[in-house]
Amino acid sequence: MPPAHEERPKIREVDFFPIKNRDGTFIALRDPLDFSTQVLAFRPALLPVLSLMDGRHTLDQIAAQVEKENKIKVTVEQLRQVVDKLDEVLFLANDRFQKHCQRVIGDYLEAKVRPAAHAGVSYPSDPEEIHAYFSEHFLAGPGFPKLEARHSPPRAMISPHIDLRVGGPGFASAYKEIAESQPIDVFIILGTAHFPTRFPFSATWKNFETPLGVAEIDRDFLERLRKGLPFDLFCDEFAHRNEHSIEFQVVYLQSTLPVAPHPIKIVPILCGSFAKTVKAGTEPSEDPMIGAFIEALKREIASEKRRVCVIAGVDLAHVGGRFGDVNLKLTPTRRKIFEETDRTMLEIVLKGNASRFFDFIAEEEDKRRVCGFPAIYTMLKALSLKKGELLHYDQSYEQATNSLVTFCSAKFQ
Repeated sequence: MPPAHEERPKIREVDFFPIKNRDGTFIALRDPLDFSTQVLAFRPALLPVLSLMDGRHTLDQIAAQVEKENKIKVTVEQLRQVVDKLDEVLFLANDRFQKHCQRVIGDYLEAKVRPAAHAGVSYPSDPEEIHAYFSEHFLAGPGFPKLEARHSPPRAMISPHIDLRVGGPGFASAYKEIAESQPIDVFIILGTAHFPTRFPFSATWKNFETPLGVAEIDRDFLERLRKGLPFDLFCDEFAHRNEHSIEFQVVYLQSTLPVAPHPIKIVPILCGSFAKTVKAGTEPSEDPMIGAFIEALKREIASEKRRVCVIAGVDLAHVGGRFGDVNLKLTPTRRKIFEETDRTMLEIVLKGNASRFFDFIAEEEDKRRVCGFPAIYTMLKALSLKKGELLHYDQSYEQATNSLVTFCSAKFQ
């Protein structure tokens, strides 16, 4: 360990967001990449200290600058305690974190399956408990599927990916439609990538394992899809490791279709950020990589003789304290305004107008952070959808952080 006059600690790119409890207001730090599962909470007075842990300042310099600019007396030993705690939970960009990172990535890429990352947390780890838990979602939402009358399978679905403990009835509304339809052979699941990726789309060769069994990927479909793309579809495979936006869809499919006439196949695709197209005001399909993927997906779906359903595992707006809107007060009136904006946007989506959907996002500069934008846009474009039906809409308001996430489910025939 270098002496204080040489050490320059650097905090990784972690999320900072306010939380409140009976002891007051705190600033919480969380790793958005899930290399660390810890959450640290600090008093707001420590923010000037943390902001200077940027890899350029020594502990001596941090102590001196905080005292000069913020009139806060802090010793190097106290700073050392903060650094040690940050290091302990892997929040520092240092050799210890790099070694941990390489080990985690290596272990995942060598695994034969993609293991469940959220069983026992967002949903039970026991199969019987999963079925009972999801039954509560149907009871609280659309009611149980009526299996005696099978309608034609939906071409596409929008399902939430918000935590199952929050959005259960929204999931149930989507999967009731699938349960009541004629059998579907292949589910193409377009999830939202919350892990940064180098390319706009990322697939995995790994089958998905949950407490309900192993869902097999359609290797032939993926092999055909990747050919001719101007990027490596599997370059960012590690992004699937802890991603919930696909895992939640898989476990719900397994629970909803436990006695399917033949094993279902999945095509898991994570959609990365389209932020560059929003900033440039250029429709995503004009981007060479995005456009090539959409055309490849359209071609492979059109050539399929099997029944295919595309599921977009998405949420809508993300606003408030957790997402950087520190001064936004999410009063009931304000939350109602966000709902009205969501519904206006969804009217465009349900008409299948991908270009107008992009315009809507671009015009507001994606200030509501609609994380489902890439997956929904890709789905609309690849399938040339014309008409959808909204099945469910809801909002999750987190008072402790003054944060709001909105979500919905919808079907397209």
